[in-house]
Amino acid sequence: SKGIEVASKSLMHEVINETLSEGGETVPPLAFISGPSFADEVSRGKATALVVASEDGRMARRVAAMLASKRLRAYATTDVVGVEVGGAVKNVIALAAGIAEGLQLGMNARSAIVTRGCYEMRRLGLLLGAKQGTLTGLAGFGDTFGTCFGPMSRNRITGERIGRGEKIDDIQASMDQVAEGVPTARALINLIKDTDRSYRVDLKYPIIFGVADILDGVRTPREGFQDVMRDPLRMEMYELRDRTELANLEQRESRLRQREAELDGREAVLAALLAKMSANNEDGVNLIHRLGPASSPSSSSASPSSLSSPTSSKKEDTPYLVE
Repeated sequence: SKGIEVASKSLMHEVINETLSEGGETVPPLAFISGPSFADEVSRGKATALVVASEDGRMARRVAAMLASKRLRAYATTDVVGVEVGGAVKNVIALAAGIAEGLQLGMNARSAIVTRGCYEMRRLGLLLGAKQGTLTGLAGFGDTFGTCFGPMSRNRITGERIGRGEKIDDIQASMDQVAEGVPTARALINLIKDTDRSYRVDLKYPIIFGVADILDGVRTPREGFQDVMRDPLRMEMYELRDRTELANLEQRESRLRQREAELDGREAVLAALLAKMSANNEDGVNLIHRLGPASSPSSSSASPSSLSSPTSSKKEDTPYLVE
């Protein structure tokens, strides 16, 4: 199976290890298979490529060798977390791609949604300890492409019906298969809140949070995508490689918030001075001298020159948010 356990927010390998070890026995090496592999095509012998993940490298290679044939290419990895994160998040991205299709937003919008969704997948995966190469490989981006654009994808079809105005309960009642992205979206929100301690995580994962809100009826599909288009401008940030780089970015973001708070404080001081100038019908220099140092701009670590145009300074220094 794939996805995230809703109650515990655990990945599948964690659930299996916990379950099998309840009797005190040693859990044997486990292997997990993922990648773009619609069952119908695999059963008809269509060419397919998969990845086998196991914390035991020998186990991963042995299983890959067992599966490999002229029509099935199997690769091995020890990055179980990366494979499982990819397999879970791609279903939520497929819901978003389907909703965009149901809204008839066009291929440009769908491509952008899938690409930015892959960024959210990678950010979460790196925070959980996954390797970037796994997330950009078959189990991550590769499986995402098939699920988001494939005609047989249950999650994409579910999203498309949501985009056309159908209720999620009615859609699920009419299906004889499971769209895993529906429960996974809600579980991902809880996992992200527990894992990513950065400022405004909803801005870091707008697609995942947006899909969850649409499923919960907080926003309509059209409102959800309008909100995505109104997100703050930011650098694309595709150079992230591991958790260390993410930590460095969070430190930069913290410094940015402190600077914005300082600028807001300066604006408040200036606003108070202007209000008193207006009330007393006097110029700023006389007011500063009369009020004394306690209320002067210098007492707030700001010179009159720095207070003269705080808004323009803020815009020039922070045009983009750091993710």
